[in-house]
Parts: sequence; C-alpha cells; structure tokens
Amino acid sequence: MKDPVFSFIVPVYNAQPYLEECLTSIARQNNPDIEIIVVDDGSTDGSTEIYNRLAASDNRFRILKRKNAGAGAARNAGLDIAKGQYVIFVDADDFIDRNLTDIVEKGIHADVIYFGFISHLGDKTIQNPIQLHGNHTGYMDNILSWLFTSPQRFFGFTWNKAFRRQVIEDHHIRFDPELIIKEDEDFCVRFTNCASSIFVMPQMPYHYRVLPTSLSHGRRSNRRLTLLGERIAADAENCPRPCFRKILFDAAYGYFLDGFRDAEHESFEKWDAFVHKHRRSLSKSNSMIGLFNIPGSSLRKAMLAFAFRSRTTQALRKIKRNLKLKLKI
Repeated sequence: MKDPVFSFIVPVYNAQPYLEECLTSIARQNNPDIEIIVVDDGSTDGSTEIYNRLAASDNRFRILKRKNAGAGAARNAGLDIAKGQYVIFVDADDFIDRNLTDIVEKGIHADVIYFGFISHLGDKTIQNPIQLHGNHTGYMDNILSWLFTSPQRFFGFTWNKAFRRQVIEDHHIRFDPELIIKEDEDFCVRFTNCASSIFVMPQMPYHYRVLPTSLSHGRRSNRRLTLLGERIAADAENCPRPCFRKILFDAAYGYFLDGFRDAEHESFEKWDAFVHKHRRSLSKSNSMIGLFNIPGSSLRKAMLAFAFRSRTTQALRKIKRNLKLKLKI
C-alpha cells in the first residue's frame, strides 16, 4: 500500500463540542489520498466516542492515545508515525473546506505551502487572504519577513500551511515541549531555516475558531516569555537569511522585554546577555534598548525596572485624564 499524499495531524484535548465537525471536514476532502492522525492528549470528555465512531467506518483514521502533555507533544507523536508527503496540522476546534487539498496541490513542488484562513469569533467572520500569492522561492528572505510581521500573523501558525515531511524528517524538526506559548512560531522558524522553496495561495480553506482559550495561554509568566526569547534567539542565530534573521532577533528582544516584569527576576540576566551579544543585529527603535548603554549590570537592571514603573504610572495618568476615572496613582 502506497503512502498517502497528505497526513492531517489533529491533537485532541476535550474538544467534544467541535471535534466531529473538524474530523468530518478532513475526511470529506476531494482528494481521498490522505491519512487522519488523531492524537488524544488525555481527553476526559466525550471526544473519545466521536473519533472512535468515525474511525470505525474509515480506515484512513489512525488513533493515538497518550497522557496529557500539551499540544506540541501531541503533534510530535503524530509526526513520529506520519507517512504523507505533506503534513497539515488542524486544531480540534477548527474545520476546513473540502477543497483544501486541491488548493495545496497547486504548490506541491514547494517545501512549504501557505494559504489564508477565515477567523470565526461568535457570529462574526473575518477573511484573512494572503495577498502575495505565487511562487516566492527566489526571494524567500523578503516574503518570510513580510509574513512574520503581517497584522494577521500569517507566519506563526502551523495550521495555515502544508509542510513537506521530508524536510521535517531530514532535520528532525519537532515542537519544543517546554514551550507553552508560541510553540508553533518556533517550529515554523526552524522549518523555514531548513526549507529552500515556498508557495503562497490566496484561497482561505481553513476556518479558525477564536475561543477564549485561543486568546490566552493562561498566565504569560516571565519564565515562559524568557524561554521563548531564548528559543527564538537561537533560531535567529541559525537563520541563513539576513533580513529575516534581523526580524527574528527583534522578536526575541520583544519576548525578553515582555518577560521582564520584576527587577529581581532572573530573566534580566538572560535579556542583558542577549542584547550585548546581538546588539548590532537589533533595531535601534526597540523600546528601552538605549538603557543597555548604562555601564554595570546592576545599574542597568535598576534603571530598566524604574522605566517600567514610570511607564505604567504615565499610562494610568493618561487614562485618568481621558476617562476621568478615580484611580490611585
């Protein structure tokens, strides 16, 4: 039996309200040459009954059950058994149009194929087409930079792309299970660092549900953001494209900045070391980067903490002036 063209990987954790629509939309693809890998990440609701029922009448389903370890680890388990030429990730609360595989096949020569998506927020829908469609292999540096900085954040999702599995396996690219936020972005960066071709489609066959859990990954702690900054900085060091490399360094700086909330937190030392190592690669417009000119690590740390407190106070005063709220400053 020959390997399928597409491997759909669906991590599932308590997705009962949406799972049947999700899996059915994949099974109804116009191209039947697919496999559907469902990775149950420790669900405790009725998700098990749904995927077992669908799999009983469709031998293209492959079911994995595991203890809860997060979406990234679940996707890794799916990658370990995937056989398709291309891998497409679908979140269990989303769904796809039946022509998604038809759309992707138009760019099937490329290492990675991008497509647009439609966001669903309650009864409201927002179309997110990628305007720069076509083959962009000749100037991947520019197109990746544009995709990363686009308002729709086209770059950082894994579910609006088809990845050539051979690239993933040749370089053993997997999701970092330690990352709790933006693990998709880290995966995409490491993949594109190894990719040599890209194709962008204007169609929007993916439907992304914006749920409360989509808006927040829980507490965005200093430790999590600092770890993200470290990972993206390491990805940037391995990036072979100069413009995109610079954007990644700036993104890492931003994650370190967001992670710095407490002058006593260890994140400062990592942020400080990062800035002094990559100062020439960072944009001068980055917030507070000028404070890193202050001599002495302890003084820099104190001044940055003071700058955060001052900025917060100024913001509250502005709100008080504009809205006449009774805030204690």
